[in-house]
Amino acid sequence: VLRFIEVFVEAGANIISFHPEVDANPIKIINLIKKLNCKAGIAIHPDIEVKKLNKYLDLVDVVVVMTVVPGFGGQNFMNNQINKIEILKKLKDKFNYKFEIEVDGGINNNNVKICKNKGADIIVAGSYIYNSSPSHYKHLIESLR
Repeated sequence: VLRFIEVFVEAGANIISFHPEVDANPIKIINLIKKLNCKAGIAIHPDIEVKKLNKYLDLVDVVVVMTVVPGFGGQNFMNNQINKIEILKKLKDKFNYKFEIEVDGGINNNNVKICKNKGADIIVAGSYIYNSSPSHYKHLIESLR
């Protein structure tokens, strides 16, 4: 992961998120991202519990709740991941953490409302928008607001 960070920053990234379980020293990665004046984020794979990431929550700017198994687009939203949004919101409020909660995977105009009501700050919608004609993009984006 470390070898890609500087390349992403040079390409113009201002937020870099990663799955902390892919590296032996996630804190080193978080620190490097921040040293390069980017926001640092961690992503929660559907198989990982929030409590396994508690030690990073006061260090990051974004926590990405993956509501699909990462790897390819077009997957269905996993409803059983909604509780992670709620848990993160409660932890954020209780400990005054500054991170934003991002939700990524299978987002559409039906489940976006649930995510926002549970505490999501940032929504990522890929297939919902891009599987349609460009002439529909504006309408579809508006349906998520």
